[in-house]
Amino acid sequence: KVIASPAEHKLITTNPDELNVIKKNEKPQKKVSVKVDPHKRYFRKSKLSKDEIKFLLGEDYQIKKYKSLLTNKMETFLLKPRHNESLMHLFFTHNISEFLEANGIETKLYTTKKPDIVFEIGEKKYAIEIETGTVLSKVSRMKEKLKVLNQYDEWFFVITNKNKVKKYKEFGDAIDKRYVKLRLNKLLKLAKKPKK
Repeated sequence: KVIASPAEHKLITTNPDELNVIKKNEKPQKKVSVKVDPHKRYFRKSKLSKDEIKFLLGEDYQIKKYKSLLTNKMETFLLKPRHNESLMHLFFTHNISEFLEANGIETKLYTTKKPDIVFEIGEKKYAIEIETGTVLSKVSRMKEKLKVLNQYDEWFFVITNKNKVKKYKEFGDAIDKRYVKLRLNKLLKLAKKPKK
């Protein structure tokens, strides 16, 4: 004996004219358009649609407010750090890169042994390393990091914890995150100087 499911039973026992009325009353499904790369890991919330925000939150993105170098205002970002990365490290790496790119400086971002941000101005190669303070507890990692950084013409640390700036200055040029825009603007002036 074959037993129809409730949906099949309704279909079999309903008058065809009634079916048309039921279908007309069903709400059409909303078309959703999501045009974001879930691997990007850094988005400005103001540039996203509600559907894109919902999609990214479903992809384990986190919402966080930071002061953007581009606008000098507090903005809301959707961020997805790597397993060994803090939200602040991810934000500063991408925000500094975004600021330099908006000012005509091409940047490269790295996640392995190379510095976080690398770029060129004129003939010089620059490197920026974003530090939250965790590497201070591992002397061998700091030595490795310095060996790599010293391969660049100029480099500096951007320290996200103002209480650790002094400690990083023992290893090289280090600035508090609050002053990073001043430093970047000085570098941009070098880029705009006419070549001799």
